[in-house]
Amino acid sequence: VKVFPSPVDNNLFFEGSYQYIEIFDLLGRSLIINDYKEVIDVSSLSNGFYILNIHNGDEITYEKFEVRR
Repeated sequence: VKVFPSPVDNNLFFEGSYQYIEIFDLLGRSLIINDYKEVIDVSSLSNGFYILNIHNGDEITYEKFEVRR
């Protein structure tokens, strides 16, 4: 799954399929959980770095991204 852009302003885009995603802050708090969408609104997140867990069956892929406005 391709995730872009980073840094992101308001919308995070996904290319490829997955079951659901979970976004965590760097303290490990779960902030957003969403089923499959091509675009996720992250405008509620403050500036900073976040961890994205992409769940697809038994596989979990981890990505880091930055919110910057």
